[in-house]
Amino acid sequence: MTDLEIDARVKLAYDESVRGLNLQSTAVDELRSRTGVLIAAATVASAFLGSAAFARHPTSYWTNILGLLAFTAVIGLSLGVLWPSEDWEFVYDPEVLDEDYFVKDAEVTEMCRAMSLGNGGSHHKNQGKLNGRFKLFRLASITLLLDVLLWLVGIGIR
Repeated sequence: MTDLEIDARVKLAYDESVRGLNLQSTAVDELRSRTGVLIAAATVASAFLGSAAFARHPTSYWTNILGLLAFTAVIGLSLGVLWPSEDWEFVYDPEVLDEDYFVKDAEVTEMCRAMSLGNGGSHHKNQGKLNGRFKLFRLASITLLLDVLLWLVGIGIR
């Protein structure tokens, strides 16, 4: 094997580690998009159903207050999902690659092996944060359902 040839097993592991990070990055983007839709749905539901509920009952009526609190919770949980985070790890820093591999004249197979292991560590770190954001999204979705039910009860009660 020459210096530029990579062991097929290492190449496979490296490709899979990169694919895993790409899938995580896509999941983060899709979660953010779904959260935007959730915020829009909560806003529209509270605007239309809330205005009908407020037209039927005074502002201090219990379902109106709970509906407003549920709407606020949906927005708060959604902001938790959308809150920017600077410590996602989807790519290597070029300076680190230069220092760790080029300057030290590392063998290509060992470089790919070390990078695939590093990608695995990044995947695990990202997954913990992604799981937390999915939990917030689920809670926001359930809270949106509660919000709509509260507004419908407020409209239906005489």
